[in-house]
Amino acid sequence: MHIGALASVASRLPAKQRNVVWSLGAGLVLTRIVLLAHWASDVAIGLGVGVLTERLLRKLTGYGREPD
Repeated sequence: MHIGALASVASRLPAKQRNVVWSLGAGLVLTRIVLLAHWASDVAIGLGVGVLTERLLRKLTGYGREPD
């Protein structure tokens, strides 16, 4: 979940920084699967829940909105 939320937030970063965050996140979630700590479906659902949570909080807090 945390990596999904961080990847979602990173979408607001410049391309170079965003790609670094996404690469690190992908590496981390792959280790969870390779080490048999989680099923691939668990990882995918966790990423999705993290993204949805971050996007909901973004709407509730107004993060990224242009000032009036």
